[in-house]
Amino acid sequence: ALFDLNHGMTDFKGTIRMAASSVPGQFIVPKMVKQFREKYNHVTFHVNESPSKVVADKVLNGSVDMGILGEKYESDKLCYIPLLKEKLVLITSKQLELITPVKIQDMMKYTFVMRDTDSGTNSIIERFLRKHQIAKDQLNIIAYTDSGQGLVQYVKQGIAISVISEIAAREYTSDNMINMYEIEDFNDERYFYLVYNVNKTLSMISKQFIE
Repeated sequence: ALFDLNHGMTDFKGTIRMAASSVPGQFIVPKMVKQFREKYNHVTFHVNESPSKVVADKVLNGSVDMGILGEKYESDKLCYIPLLKEKLVLITSKQLELITPVKIQDMMKYTFVMRDTDSGTNSIIERFLRKHQIAKDQLNIIAYTDSGQGLVQYVKQGIAISVISEIAAREYTSDNMINMYEIEDFNDERYFYLVYNVNKTLSMISKQFIE
């Protein structure tokens, strides 16, 4: 019976509810949707873009079927599937030229725009600062934002520098909008994960997407 159901899945009309953090929401999920709909073309996606912590909370409370995020929040109810490995990089306006790799001490000369405190990017930056015994309030942070595109606009206009996902940075540097630099001794790599709640009963189409 399951074989017959799977065999006829292309005829199913279903809805997949997903939450995604900023970078996956912009640069990973659209490619996943395109690939999945090539096989199951009657599926509709509802994608909510939120900080990583909020994505995990939505998966836990069952308001979405699954999430795509860049940080693990431990819970015995959550199952994480690694999707893609990446690192963080420094971005500046085109007017600011630096020598790569950039030292953290040199970065502290400039104003910063940061992702909000619930983002996976922010968690990694805070761990890096602690490693170098630097308090976060030593940075000259002029703005926090939950919008990845908004953050890039601050940088593009020369208002501040920032640290973001290399995947996102490469999209913007390919359009010659910003400069991208390696950060000295910043070797922490992270995964983007697909996460789902093992206690939530998922539809056949959602299970098929996870598989």
